[in-house]
Amino acid sequence: MSDIRTVIVEVVTSAVVNADGAALAEGLSFRDAGVDSLDLANIFLQVEERFGVRISDEDAMRLTDVDKIESFVAERSRATGH
Repeated sequence: MSDIRTVIVEVVTSAVVNADGAALAEGLSFRDAGVDSLDLANIFLQVEERFGVRISDEDAMRLTDVDKIESFVAERSRATGH
């Protein structure tokens, strides 16, 4: 598991009560995991803070699972040289 992925799973499991970190790490969508919009907003805020990225509303609509957030963060980190 990459460092980015590890942090994202930690963020998700701390933000969502009873989150199955293993299932989410394996690609379960937030919707299928029962993650609500308030939890998602909290996840995105924490990801922004931890990685120094900006998640727009348009980006947020596409970030439906851990895999997509990991790819987004990795791509943005490469683009900014972090």
